[in-house]
Parts: sequence; C-alpha cells; structure tokens
Amino acid sequence: MSVLLYAVAAFWLLFTVTALRNMTAIRPLPSSDDLDRPATVPTVSVVIPTRDDGPSIEETIRRFLDQSDVDLQLIVVNDRSTDGTHERLQSLERQHDRLTAISIETLPDGWLGKTHACHHGAAQANGEWVLFADADTTVTPDVLSRAIRAGQASAAHHVTLFPGEQRGTRLGHAALIPFGLLVLGHAARANRDQPLGFSGVGAFNLVRREAYDAIGGHEALRYEVIDDMKLGMLLQRAGFRTRVYLAHDSVKVRWADSPRAMTRVLSKNGFAMADYSVLINLVGVVGVTVPWLAGWLGWLHMSPAGFLASAAFLTTLLPAAVIGFALGWGPVPVILAPFMTVIIPIAMLRSMWATLRDGGVRWRDTVYPLDRLRREGVPLLLRRR
Repeated sequence: MSVLLYAVAAFWLLFTVTALRNMTAIRPLPSSDDLDRPATVPTVSVVIPTRDDGPSIEETIRRFLDQSDVDLQLIVVNDRSTDGTHERLQSLERQHDRLTAISIETLPDGWLGKTHACHHGAAQANGEWVLFADADTTVTPDVLSRAIRAGQASAAHHVTLFPGEQRGTRLGHAALIPFGLLVLGHAARANRDQPLGFSGVGAFNLVRREAYDAIGGHEALRYEVIDDMKLGMLLQRAGFRTRVYLAHDSVKVRWADSPRAMTRVLSKNGFAMADYSVLINLVGVVGVTVPWLAGWLGWLHMSPAGFLASAAFLTTLLPAAVIGFALGWGPVPVILAPFMTVIIPIAMLRSMWATLRDGGVRWRDTVYPLDRLRREGVPLLLRRR
C-alpha cells in the first residue's frame, strides 16, 4: 500500500507542476492596443449551425453583426429546427445584408447534423478566414479583429479561444476547473508547436480558408462527434499552426452551469474522446479515479506515504487557484475543485454506458450508430486501417 501511495504522491506532484507550466504557455487574447493593425481590413465568414435554439440565436446574430474592423459575412445554418427558427432567420436576413440564412430540411446519410451544417455554411463562405461558432456564443465587438490580428502576428492558420461561462454556480465553476486543467494540456502543446499539440473549441474555431480546404474541410469530419477538437487535430497533422488564447471576458457560452450539467454535457462526447474503445475508456477511468481516491483518503492510512499522497493531492489547489482567481470566481470554487475531479471519470463511464446501451450516440433526436462512428470517424488515439 505504501508503494501505491508514494506513486500517487508523485502523480499529483507531477500533475501540479505540469499544469502550472502549461498555464505559462496560454495567454489572454491581446487587446487591440497591443496588436498591429493590418494594411487591409480582413475578410471573415462566420458560420453558425443552429437547431431549436429559440430566440437566443437572435442575440448571437446581433453580437456578431456588431463586429468592428473586419469585413464580415455571417452565415447561419438552420439544421432541421422545429421551433420557428426558420421564420426567425428569414426575418433577420431581410433586415441585414451581411446575414445569409440557410435551412436544411433533411440529413443525408453519412453525416452528423452539426458537421453537415458546418459543411453547408463553409460552402457559402467567401472570407479569407472562416469562424465556426456555436449558436449560444456571445462576443464583444472587437474579438474577431483581435483574434485575426493575433493569428497574423504569430503566423497561425488556426486560432481558438477559451470562452467564459454566461452563467454559473460556485459548484459549476468548481467542476469546470479540473476539466479545464486537462484541456489546457493540449492547448499548451499546440502553442509550443509540439507533436500531438492540437486544440479546438466549438465556441470559437477560427481558421484560414486555405488551411481549411487543405484538410478537406468538414467533409473529412462528416461523422465526428467532437468535430471542433478534430478540426484542430487535422490541422496540426497537416502541418498548420494553431494558437490558443484565453478570452473569458470577450467570448461567453452557456455550457455547464452545475456539476450535473457538466456530467450531462460530457456524457455525449466522453466516449468519443476514447475513440469508442471500452479498454481505453476504462483505463482512463481507473487512471483518474485511483489517484483521486488515494489522494483524498490517503491520510487515513496514517503513514508517511499516506500523508504525502494527500498533501500532494492538495497541491492541485495551486493551478486551481490560478484559474479560479483569473476568472474572478473567488475562493470557494478553488477549494472545491480538487474534489470535483471525480466528475470526469463519472462522465466517461456514463458516456460509455449510454453509447453501448443505445448502440450509438444520441444527439438531439438522432442516434448515430456506434459501428459507423468507429469505422468512419477520424481516430484521435489509434490509427485505424
């Protein structure tokens, strides 16, 4: 038991050091004053897929139409909505020349609804940059210009921004912190141009059109649940550069405002992150759960190894504090964050169980068969023949 506890102590110390190091590689999106103005106004096409998002899509559209210092084309793709979205978009299109509304009535075989909508939107895009954003994304007026200029300054082909939460609770923020620490690892490697360093965020995935076309666009992601992340992965594999910035004050989404909501969100795509492999998923669950339990309860062993394991576990408060206070969440989410780590393996198990039970991934009112997801998806971990 002592050997295990010493190993757990080493695990958590390494996690803390790595997390703190990763944070140094991810900076806030520079302000307009800190960025050079381009010689010409950049052209950008914003593609937003939407389905049954109700009146909230209007706020998203207005926020993007308010963008400054860019030549903007806004394309909103209505993917089989039944809540009056089609009529709402038609009305807005008549009011705004820069808005193009596309309505999709049927989903062709071999596509997921979202990737099909993004594909249709990108086909209409004429900008040198294309931004893929979620329907609940709200932005400040200068964020597109800043992101493009930051990308140009770093010779990046892909710029993605980590958003803030539109609304949330202390428990919700506490649950987001450990998940954020894991995601930051990929982002840090991307910013260092390291192998396997890629990132993608559905709220704000900005890519140069030439790079997007070079990887095959969403045609290459037609059966991908985590298409935002896989977009970044394909760009990295093709040799294109990604840059990731923090933009919690400039980009906001409604993602997960409570631990239960976060578990529900991750349950849709958690199994996809393991390439739908039961073995890989279970290894991940055990790899997180055992150190978490041993770190939390190690002191009960009443031995130097047990005390060290628990002390090392508590060092994760350091990177949690950096994130929590940077986002203005205060001390309560920071203190609770280490104990919320268990939500990740719970979501992984729930995602695997639901996918196996349903024979595929249930998204809105469509079930995408598991065998096709495994066969036609782009592998994240294992390369398939």
